[in-house]
Amino acid sequence: MPYMKCEGCGTTSVPRKGNGLCRNCYMRAYRAKKREKARASANEIDTARAQVVELLAPFLKRYGFSATYDSGRLVVVEQGKRRLDHRF
Repeated sequence: MPYMKCEGCGTTSVPRKGNGLCRNCYMRAYRAKKREKARASANEIDTARAQVVELLAPFLKRYGFSATYDSGRLVVVEQGKRRLDHRF
């Protein structure tokens, strides 16, 4: 049974779902949007963690420690000691 033409791929053999797209193209677009939203949320969390480390840095420095945050890793170093790593 022929269906209306999909605006994404041009097929007429798959039923349309919405937004002028066939079921396959609609789900592909839906999953891409969902992944992008999750990625944006993860970036916001990463930014917030980096800001927390920046706020803690002066406090830690007062007690002889230094802290940095890079790519999901919190690195705390005590002066004259080895590194203590923690992954969030």
